Amino acid sequence: MGMLEKIKQKIYSNGTTQGFSTNLSGAVLGIAVAIMIAAFAALILDNVNDTFTADTIEDNITDTGLETLDDMADLIQPLGLVVVAVVIIGVLMGAFGGMIRGR
Repeated sequence: MGMLEKIKQKIYSNGTTQGFSTNLSGAVLGIAVAIMIAAFAALILDNVNDTFTADTIEDNITDTGLETLDDMADLIQPLGLVVVAVVIIGVLMGAFGGMIRGR
């Protein structure tokens, strides 16, 4: 049995990898919900902002809210990248760590 087959066997038979994929689905679901909430909030703020007179307190507050949501949207891509990196590291540690300990 080659090294690649051993790695595949460890990944598919190791119970910790299955639990790790369950945690992955929770993280993906959480990110998806955060994206939807931010999108709905931006849509509502944009519609409300259109009803206000320019350069009033209400207009400035909704503009600030829209700018904040835009800044938060810029953080979604790095957050997703971190989640993917953690998953890859966890799978590799489960595969190689199990072989080192003789499991």
